[in-house]
Amino acid sequence: MGLHLESCGLAAVLQQKQLVLTNLSSIEPEAFNQLGCHTTQMSLADSSLVAMPSGRFKHLKCLQILDLGRAKLEELDADAFVGLEKLQLLSMSENHLKLCQLVTP
Repeated sequence: MGLHLESCGLAAVLQQKQLVLTNLSSIEPEAFNQLGCHTTQMSLADSSLVAMPSGRFKHLKCLQILDLGRAKLEELDADAFVGLEKLQLLSMSENHLKLCQLVTP
C-alpha cells in the first residue's frame, strides 16, 4: 500500500519549482493548497492513486507540467483538473482509466 499525502507544507516553505511524489495511494483535498505559484512541475507518477477526485489541483494555477503516468488511475472526476490555468503538458501514460467524465469548455 502507498502513502497518504496530507500536506506539502515543507515544499511550500522551500518554494520548490519541481515536486516529485511517488508511491502515493491517496491525497487530502487541501494537500497542495500551500504550494501556490511556486511549483510549476509536478510528478505523481508511479503511485497507486486509483481515482483522482475533483479539486485536488485547484490552487496550482501556475503548474505547467503534470505527470500522472503509471499512477494506476482508473477514475477521473469531471473537474479533476480545475484550476490548472497554465497547464501545458499532462502525461497520463500507462494508466487503466475506466471512468473519465471530463468537462470540456
